[in-house]
Amino acid sequence: MKVNEVPQDGRQAIGDTTMINYAVNENGKIVPVQSSGWDVQILAVHNLADTYEEWAAEAKERVRNNQSSPIEYFMYHYGLDLPTLAQQMGLSQRKVKKHMKPEVFEKLDDEILGQYAGLFQIDVSEIKNFKKGLA
Repeated sequence: MKVNEVPQDGRQAIGDTTMINYAVNENGKIVPVQSSGWDVQILAVHNLADTYEEWAAEAKERVRNNQSSPIEYFMYHYGLDLPTLAQQMGLSQRKVKKHMKPEVFEKLDDEILGQYAGLFQIDVSEIKNFKKGLA
């Protein structure tokens, strides 16, 4: 697709975000082009966001029922999956999954919780006290 053919349907995908598409410029080089998206692309993004919201709600119930830790909820709430969260934390997926067990989560030190909080851009206290807010 050429730069002038990149769809600009004028709708935003989520909030005030713009999308980047790659197109061929007049010199034949592939370049990034900002786009407000097109209907199919926007629908796909909204469906994905809805799916993560649903997963977050389910995770919140598991936290409430002491079947999971707040880390699982925040992972989905911020649109991450296990492989991405593990990669961003510099940990194995197995280790992150272990942190999602309530009995392991309770023993995590502030350094590890601080890393999660930094990634989620929230305070450590929000992670620590999340379950209390569900009662």
